[in-house]
Amino acid sequence: MKKLLSILGAVNLTVTGAGNIVACESGKPKQIKKSKPPHQSEKPEENKQITLVSNWEETNGTVWNLIADKNNNVYVGTRTADYRGNLFKLTPDGTLSPVNSWKETNGTVWNLIADKNNNVYVGTRTADYRGNLFKLTPGGTLSPVNSWKETNGTVWSLITDKNNNVYVGTKTANDRGNLFKLTPGGTLSPVNSWNETNGTVWSLIADKNNNVYVGTKTANDRGNLFKLTPGGTLSPVNSWKETNGEAWSLIADKNNNVYVGTKTTRGQDNLFKLTPGGTLSPVTSWNETNGTVWNLIADKNNNVYAGTWTAGGKSNLFKLTPGGTLSPVNSWKETNGEAWSLIVDGNNNVYVGTTTADDRGKLFKSSDGGKTFVLVTSWDEDNGEVKSLVADKNNNIYIGTRIETSKGKLFKLIT
Repeated sequence: MKKLLSILGAVNLTVTGAGNIVACESGKPKQIKKSKPPHQSEKPEENKQITLVSNWEETNGTVWNLIADKNNNVYVGTRTADYRGNLFKLTPDGTLSPVNSWKETNGTVWNLIADKNNNVYVGTRTADYRGNLFKLTPGGTLSPVNSWKETNGTVWSLITDKNNNVYVGTKTANDRGNLFKLTPGGTLSPVNSWNETNGTVWSLIADKNNNVYVGTKTANDRGNLFKLTPGGTLSPVNSWKETNGEAWSLIADKNNNVYVGTKTTRGQDNLFKLTPGGTLSPVTSWNETNGTVWNLIADKNNNVYAGTWTAGGKSNLFKLTPGGTLSPVNSWKETNGEAWSLIVDGNNNVYVGTTTADDRGKLFKSSDGGKTFVLVTSWDEDNGEVKSLVADKNNNIYIGTRIETSKGKLFKLIT
């Protein structure tokens, strides 16, 4: 996110945009006395072990992206400085190594995605409106995607469909963007009838029928929403209005309902549901002041969780049941921090990573269907802002953080 350094500048990082913190002379962030607010969500969960990944160096960069393939290899993308980054592979036995032939000048690793054949695609940011696109095979061969041009834009979003087609959304200048399709055979082409003025491609999702939904950001905090069929027909979603806001987040549940979270300038941010039949409607009882919907995730039971950002580095967390009941998550406090990352593991446990202040963050888990979220035991807020989360097939959780400008840590939570 699904998630954007340039936004950083804009939202704080929003996802990707927060203020920079100055390190002490020792190179370590200042230690800040922690106080424990007296509310239920601060109660730690027991019997879990968090360890720093062996051989990880903080100077590898802020851990911006994490992805796990079907063989339980974890790929780690980082940001070291403006427009630079590193790419690592962590094997199931714990061996961490740089990806062969990767160069830091390839760009900040903005997006990572793995297809069904364990090919990994890497999208980068090399300048304000430029980026590269690479393919990494299971055998370890890294190569630029054929016919990709850096001027196509920063690779803002990446997804794969069930047929292993890769869709690439970009950001160019003046709230514009491009949309491309990359076939399993390696043919890259612009999506037919896409217009760069449709907006920066902020979010992408594919449903079970291989329909692709495209959310964009246009000028003045507005956005568009499109549907791309497997046959290649692109059309605006019926009844969508640009004034609904920037389409920051998208998720599809098992029944092919699509949920859309937006941001506007008025602090009146929205959450919509789009049915497979094409009916778009605001989620019942959603309040526009709930915050910008930065993250959406669906669990195995088709419950949807929405993480928002509100003013002053705070957030809200909501649960929407398949029956349409929306409610704030019990025990969640707005002061838990910005809900930066959300994942669901194979056991339907929900994890939320947050950023608080001064390069710090929290990690929460719900193992009761979203009724309560508690702090994960042994997590130290000084581990850093939680910027990325991923679960492997064994339900081990990997946590990437930012501890100061261009530095970060990588942890493993053994469940």
